[in-house]
Amino acid sequence: MATEVQRSRGRPTNYKFDRGGVPAEFGPFYGVVKNTTDSARSGRIQVYIEAFSNGSETDPTKWITVSYMPQFFGSTPYNPAKTGVGSYIDGNSNSYGMWFTPPDVGITVLCVFVNGDRSQGFYIGTAPDQSIGHMVPAIGAAPVRTQVVAENENQAKYFEGAEQLPVVEINTNNIKFEENARFFDAPKPIQSVVSETMFRQGLIKDPQRGPISSSSQRESPSAVFGVSTPGPAVYRGGMKLGEIQRKVQTGDLKPKDIEVIGRVGGHSIVMDDGDTDGNTRLIRFRTTAGHQITMSDSGDFFYITHANGLAWFELGAQGTLDVYATNSINLRTRGDINLHADRDINMYAGGSIKAKAAEDITLQADADLTAIAQQNLKLYSKSYVGIKADGSLALQSTSGSWDGGGALKFTAGGIDLNGPAADSVSAPNNLTVTKLDDTTFSSATGWTVKTDGLDSIVTRAPTHEPYPYHNKGVDIEIPLEAGQPPPNPSAVPIPAGIEITRRS
Repeated sequence: MATEVQRSRGRPTNYKFDRGGVPAEFGPFYGVVKNTTDSARSGRIQVYIEAFSNGSETDPTKWITVSYMPQFFGSTPYNPAKTGVGSYIDGNSNSYGMWFTPPDVGITVLCVFVNGDRSQGFYIGTAPDQSIGHMVPAIGAAPVRTQVVAENENQAKYFEGAEQLPVVEINTNNIKFEENARFFDAPKPIQSVVSETMFRQGLIKDPQRGPISSSSQRESPSAVFGVSTPGPAVYRGGMKLGEIQRKVQTGDLKPKDIEVIGRVGGHSIVMDDGDTDGNTRLIRFRTTAGHQITMSDSGDFFYITHANGLAWFELGAQGTLDVYATNSINLRTRGDINLHADRDINMYAGGSIKAKAAEDITLQADADLTAIAQQNLKLYSKSYVGIKADGSLALQSTSGSWDGGGALKFTAGGIDLNGPAADSVSAPNNLTVTKLDDTTFSSATGWTVKTDGLDSIVTRAPTHEPYPYHNKGVDIEIPLEAGQPPPNPSAVPIPAGIEITRRS
């Protein structure tokens, strides 16, 4: 980035003093971005404005430096009496506002000049190509059957079975696409980075939690709002960010060094009011790596997942809270942990279940208390073991022994030894084992559902995605009056003649 102050050196040959009463030097003018690296890190760019130049677009001496004008920005006043490093309060300024990175080289921006002074130029917005915008703001997905083209056989195999996939823009060098009024329906290549992330997460075949259709080109007018960042750049020469900064400081950076040939996809905030069928009504936050929060109105769920797919949780439509973690689920509190279920509490461990209390452990059952061990059952106390039954007490074994150590006392109204026959004791039933679906991973197909792949005593066990029971409750329903859903506390009364039916 040029650091010198550029002054006006006269009017260009095609200069006109006014255009409808507005001085021509003020602008706005179309400018092509030529350099986005600013040594002052203030967001300035260099542009080529044809109306100001008689030279070549590739000549850096013909480029004009313009400043960034955010839509909102401010700062607190500074205290000129503070010297040196200054101070936080009543000292140095505190800035706030909006900030967006400059557009890539080659993008057309709109520039204005204060009082016609070329040294006081600002770029106030971009002028996007009308055929570009499918990836804004969510790297929108397109139907696989009609609009998605795989770049090779392996890619087609990996994503087989997906209804829609994230794609990049049309090939604007293809006149057939560019000049077609329905360019938005033209075939597009797969955005490989995002698609591979969703493949790893197990979401590639899920059109609600994985690829979504939210795009500025989905319908007209688009019901999609949001913003997406560019994401990390891919440079033609393979240059890394650290190398760029070093060359900026030394003044050795050349435009060819930072020629961007692609981007891996950035962060996105999507607010989608839904397509023409009312689907995809959601808000979604997604990072470049793939960390994601989805709040879906049309799908009726709240979903959070890690970028690696190894942990997720969901609040489901039927009152379910599903949590999945590959490594561990950990809870700690300095107060109490309370668990309450109006029905059963089921626990299953593939290894051991261990519990320890610094004080007492109490088990109470209002009906039966049953303990089963397939091998040994042990009870130990350092002081006293007491067993009491208000009814009868029966002990039965195939053999046994009793060592009192010291004294052994028996007290009863009558003591019978070796007759009559003792009361029999029946063995309790084992807990019922349920076969649940699980997921397995294959390098060819990714994560897939394995029917009856998990044995457990629980009635529901979340799996790695794809989880087949999203938004499906267990075998219990909360009774609702007259078949209607509970009212929103802040909702206005339902007008006469309007019926609300419960969604299945």
